[in-house]
This record gives sequence, C-alpha cells and structure tokens, in this order.
Amino acid sequence: MKSESEILQQAGIEVRRWAGNNARTTCPECISGRRKKTDPCLSVTRVSDGIVWHCWHCGHSGGGFFDDRRVDVADRGSQAGRHA
Repeated sequence: MKSESEILQQAGIEVRRWAGNNARTTCPECISGRRKKTDPCLSVTRVSDGIVWHCWHCGHSGGGFFDDRRVDVADRGSQAGRHA
C-alpha cells in the first residue's frame, strides 16, 4: 500500500494544507516557466482509492492509487490541447 504522501512525493507535488478532501498548490510541471510562480493552479483531490490532480494553467493531470496492485493513472498533460 502506498501512502498519500508517497504518491504526492513521487509526482513532485507538495500539499501544505488540505480543505477537506481538496487542496490547491503550485504545479511542478509549469512553475519554473511562470510569471506568477506562487499561483496555486494545481487542484489535488483525495478520492476513495487514491489521489488525483489537475493543473488549470498547463493541463498537467494524473493520479495515483493507494493499492499497489492497481496501475497509476498516466499523465495526460502532454496531450492536453492537441487535436488529431
């Protein structure tokens, strides 16, 4: 079993304060190139079987499961905004 902190640490996400099952923080994917480096654009949510996140600036999203037997959600941020 993975812990909540292990899932977030593996993704490079630092949550300082939770508001129930939700948190807002900076996005590890787009923070270095942003003018507003302290803008909490990443939404992080606890769900029943893991953690999911989505950045409202760059579209980076993903998640992880507490149960090791399940495969973590793939990063969909690299495909955001692309059209076939």
